[in-house]
Amino acid sequence: MNTALYSLTEIRRAGLLSLSGNSHIALFIAVAVLLVVASYFLGSINFAIYISKSAYKKDIRTFGSGNAGSTNVMRTFGTKAALIVLLGDIMKSFISVTLTMLLCGVEVAYVAGLSAMVGHCYPIYYQFKGGKGFATAAGLVLAADPLAFIICAVIFVAVVATSKFISAGSIMAAMFLPLVLNMLYRSSGGLPGTMAICSILLALFIIFRHKENIARLMKGEEKKFSFKKSVPTSNETEAENAENTVEEANDGDKNADESK
Repeated sequence: MNTALYSLTEIRRAGLLSLSGNSHIALFIAVAVLLVVASYFLGSINFAIYISKSAYKKDIRTFGSGNAGSTNVMRTFGTKAALIVLLGDIMKSFISVTLTMLLCGVEVAYVAGLSAMVGHCYPIYYQFKGGKGFATAAGLVLAADPLAFIICAVIFVAVVATSKFISAGSIMAAMFLPLVLNMLYRSSGGLPGTMAICSILLALFIIFRHKENIARLMKGEEKKFSFKKSVPTSNETEAENAENTVEEANDGDKNADESK
């Protein structure tokens, strides 16, 4: 098979296996299923849990919001750890979507990206307790539709900049994705049905995973975005408690001395 005969647009749209001819339909289906399943297992590699356990000997799911994602990592362990987690969560779906798109086309790639998101949120390696899927969704869109990624990223940044809520930016960017894709594909015959369904499911999934954040936003209890650590680790809590105990003991001794 001479891949030089195909343009990048053709490869992106249909994939190399589809372009190679109808005789490879069974192979195409088998590879597509394998890639979608493999994407789930790749998505299940949770970098927030891995970094927190390997570098800090703690489980991020026991701190702050309990979410195994970059925002909770930033609040607990700082910006450096959060950036590593963010990059890892983006790259795992980016890799799965790019490989799937190369072999099977962009429509199957969106399904693989959704599979990676499910793996991130419900990882088989960590008792099905993972993150909220936004960074993994971002990796999907970045690989499959870079222009849509840029537009949704602008929406995300604008909402976070004005509201100071990461959750609000994530929800709004996800909600706008189906509309953005529909707009971008309007001039080329319309958005393919599989991609339309996947983008809607992606948005609904992100909203569902942020249901606790939505409840806190409605109550005015959601934490605002900050680059500074705001969640004490267990060692920091123990140190603070010990300091308070010493201060209380000193106050007690002082009061006793004054009463003599």
